[in-house]
Amino acid sequence: MQNRQLFALGLIGATVIAACVGALVYGLVQDPQVAGPIAGAIGVVAAAVVQRRWEKRQELERLRREQMAPIYEQLISIVKTKGGEEGATAEFFQDFTTKLILYGPPPIIKSWNAFRALSMPEDMTNPTYLLTYEQLLFLIRKDLGHDDSTLIPGDLLCVYVNDFDEMNALWLAKQGAGGGDP
Repeated sequence: MQNRQLFALGLIGATVIAACVGALVYGLVQDPQVAGPIAGAIGVVAAAVVQRRWEKRQELERLRREQMAPIYEQLISIVKTKGGEEGATAEFFQDFTTKLILYGPPPIIKSWNAFRALSMPEDMTNPTYLLTYEQLLFLIRKDLGHDDSTLIPGDLLCVYVNDFDEMNALWLAKQGAGGGDP
């Protein structure tokens, strides 16, 4: 039933548009001097419609960012402090999962899944876990509107992992000496 109504509405809309185009063409044929004002009017209306759609998209993006910013902040805090209070952490992750499904962009969902799939490495000089976490941080920052084009891998980790550069260099030296896979 609903498909028929949509089809009928679409047919009526197409008929109205075709009638308007036909009247426009007929008017241009009868009096070519009206072409300029008609083109100008169409341009003004089109510009207003495009601007309104852009503003609406920006508003929706702002609202989504406002929704996710505190969740991202809490996630970083919990991961940084290695969990915190057990009950509150479990409750947060349930809420985070729901909000990530509803509001999270696909790159963050994929990065979060990759981060969760990793376990803490046995060799604490192995930076794989931290670098995967940093990829998630870069995506979160991008989602919040930051331009990180001048940052390189390791820059965000150095903010709160004091010896990350040394740890990464040690790991790379082990790998160069045949120390195994990451």
